[in-house]
Amino acid sequence: MMNSIIEPTTRRYDIFSLLPYAENTVLLNRKQKIDLLYLIKKIIDLSLVSFDFFYKGILHKFDAQIGENLCQVRAYKILHLQNKWMNNDFVKQEFFRKTKEIKDYKQKIEDAVTTWEDNNKKTKYDNNCDKKETIKNFIERNQLSIQLNEDYMFIIICYFLTYFSIRDEGLPVAIDLELIAQKFNISKYKAKKIVHMYQLHASEIGCVFVLNIAEELPTVFEYPKILSKVYRIADEDRAVLPCYLVSHVIFSHCVQEKTFILFIVHQKKLKSVLYFLLLGKGKNSLSLFSHKNYLTQQCLVVSGEMLENNPDTSYLSISREILKKNPLRLILANTAAHPQYAGTRLQAFRDNPFILLSPEEKGYHEESLLEMQRFAIQEGCSKINPTVFYLKHIYASQVGREITWLHENNQSCIEVYSVLNEWEYKWEYENEEETHF
Repeated sequence: MMNSIIEPTTRRYDIFSLLPYAENTVLLNRKQKIDLLYLIKKIIDLSLVSFDFFYKGILHKFDAQIGENLCQVRAYKILHLQNKWMNNDFVKQEFFRKTKEIKDYKQKIEDAVTTWEDNNKKTKYDNNCDKKETIKNFIERNQLSIQLNEDYMFIIICYFLTYFSIRDEGLPVAIDLELIAQKFNISKYKAKKIVHMYQLHASEIGCVFVLNIAEELPTVFEYPKILSKVYRIADEDRAVLPCYLVSHVIFSHCVQEKTFILFIVHQKKLKSVLYFLLLGKGKNSLSLFSHKNYLTQQCLVVSGEMLENNPDTSYLSISREILKKNPLRLILANTAAHPQYAGTRLQAFRDNPFILLSPEEKGYHEESLLEMQRFAIQEGCSKINPTVFYLKHIYASQVGREITWLHENNQSCIEVYSVLNEWEYKWEYENEEETHF
């Protein structure tokens, strides 16, 4: 199913965007109105917690479970927001203003709850309390509206979808609907509805984010043009973009913006880990750093594993092989070998999202994907051949937190920088303008 061209948006969200009800849902009595206020209060309480974690830079709290394969989008967007907002005093003040606005809104909701609880004690019919009205009319009549832009919305829903996620070996694999129903005092059906709605919002916001950062990359790649042609609607009506192309955009931007990447390789049988702290140095250069001076830095965590064919292979030789093949190339190879779209609706495009495009529309992007798929199989960067690096998850976190966790949970934990000292390498060029991973 092809979709129309996606464009950057300034779409506004509001309190209705956080509720599992349509605006025209009819409230039949005062009890339903009080229950709605209770639900809004709990959602706002959770929203303020999410803002607090974001302000403190505890970004692993935003590792949302969505149900498709673009964890890198959510990870990089939350990291990008953190770097943009918390490192700019003017933007930070705007964040504080919005936080105060939501705190004031919480007080309004609490006052409304008190008023309606008092009203509920009355036994006689009261038209103001008991008349049928839509949720929209009830909210507006009581002046309980609040506006949110897509970035604030993204913070709230990513925290929600992380808090209620079910995890397997640290990976978010499902949502605990029973817990949501219990915490918010709603039915399991409504819990499922709110999760579905939040996942739709997160997917749409993520796609727009990718297109926006693509505009900031060198025009030679023509990312915005090709992205608009492969934007589609997948299972559960989620907005999606193909895995490899999205990853190329994200990591190109990551290097351009000089964002730290913590590249982690697990050897599960040996319970050992190698980790590389990498930093882009402009257009085409990447360097290896010691973590010791960057413990408080936020980073993009790329975690995977390798199959230990020879347990006697030294850490030094493994490290050199990975650096020689280029960690970013290994990451992109994994995303090329991975299904480009998740689910059944886009089954025909799983291996090649460009299949319906003309040669002129495909440009070099299709050949780049096919070449990287071949590389993944040959060089050990896929599920069927995980001998060098098989990507498991990408998320945002703090360098110090992640390295502490690695040392506490593995028998052996090696920082590659300490083995090799600083070792810089460059990517290969096809020409002076275009850089290939």
